[in-house]
Amino acid sequence: MSVCNLPQELVDKIVDAITGPKQMNSLLSCALVSRAFTFSAQKIIFRTILLRVGATEQGLEIGARLSASLSISPHLSSFIRNLTLSVHPEIMEPFLSMDLPQLRVLSLLPVARSNWDLFLANPTICTVVALFKSTIRSVKLDVLAFKDLHDFERLIHGFGPHVQRLSLRNIYICGTTSEWRAALPPPAIRPQIRHLSLWDCEREVSECLITPLCSLDFTHLVELRTDGSACPAFVELLRASQSTLKSLTITQRDLEAGLTLSFPLPALETFIAANIDVEALPSLAGMMSDALGLNSLHTICVCLCDFGALWPEHAEAHLLEFDQIMNGLPTPALDIVSIGLINPKADPNVDNGWFPCPSSNAKEELVLEFLPMLNARELVFVATLGRSA
Repeated sequence: MSVCNLPQELVDKIVDAITGPKQMNSLLSCALVSRAFTFSAQKIIFRTILLRVGATEQGLEIGARLSASLSISPHLSSFIRNLTLSVHPEIMEPFLSMDLPQLRVLSLLPVARSNWDLFLANPTICTVVALFKSTIRSVKLDVLAFKDLHDFERLIHGFGPHVQRLSLRNIYICGTTSEWRAALPPPAIRPQIRHLSLWDCEREVSECLITPLCSLDFTHLVELRTDGSACPAFVELLRASQSTLKSLTITQRDLEAGLTLSFPLPALETFIAANIDVEALPSLAGMMSDALGLNSLHTICVCLCDFGALWPEHAEAHLLEFDQIMNGLPTPALDIVSIGLINPKADPNVDNGWFPCPSSNAKEELVLEFLPMLNARELVFVATLGRSA
């Protein structure tokens, strides 16, 4: 597939055609600027459009202009498939009257971390989710706070039957969770979640979110990313997906929470352990030997936490013990194994989870010396990785 840059005049006409507040011209007029642009090319250009509407005056204007544009040219609504909204009532209001038949990904972000009232998830969220429930396949909630678990439960129950991806990052529960009981009956049609990410939540919050989540269907789960969950309900969630789970990512926080697996994961192909302390390597290897589906496993990535000058004493002994346990497993040759050192300092400007940073060659050589990694066909040494906030 080739990639080319469109002339700026053409880009301007496309933007004007979508958001122009006045009478709209057909996108076919763009052919005057570029003869290659035809009506049949519109869907190709717009099929992956990402619409981000932030909590600014410009965001308020975009929502109103877009609503007016869609009323004039309804066919444009089918081009919007990825929508990121700020959870501001005035921002979300115009979208309550929009028909977006091809919307697949809905992301909800906070208004401002400094304004707790706006940071708090408002009832409009449930309305928006319910409005697009028949089409959305993926829901992402990032840095949101709920008054209590019942608010979160109502949101979960608003998911449509086609939701397959669910990402929860930095979720907060303001009310008490110790005596929470489900207030709603299970959904008539339970969405079959295939990809679940529960990341960067406080341990207590992460564990209490699991109970409402169990109203969803995880028997077809293929990818799970967790960062600090080890409660019995979470283990049962894992058990429900043990025959289908292909990718599992855990962190040091999961080990500290006491995560253990007493059942195999026979379909597992990729195992990632991130931000792991060197001292935890033996227990990590023990968990892997007890549970991993080694017949299907072909990729292991272990990222060790590098604390610079504070490299723990006896690190060599921990690495050697990990190596001995791993080499004793009855596993076929792996395709890819990654070993890396993590600098725990975060880069707030990076939102993809990992970023490169400087490392010590001496430590890299130490890891390579003690971790031949099961004679993998390809050894991918991730020199240094760091976790983002």
